[in-house]
Amino acid sequence: MFNIFSVHVVSLIIAGLAVVAVFAYIPFVSDYAFWFMVAAYIMLAGHRPPAK
Repeated sequence: MFNIFSVHVVSLIIAGLAVVAVFAYIPFVSDYAFWFMVAAYIMLAGHRPPAK
């Protein structure tokens, strides 16, 4: 499983990629930049830390 740090980093990378894709053309990402941002939010909001 992913720990909380790796989920934050991956979510930040995906969100950053979506923001860059709005201003510069990235072949697949620019067409779906909004959905990449939504996916980054869902990853971040939907992650539960493991129970102790």
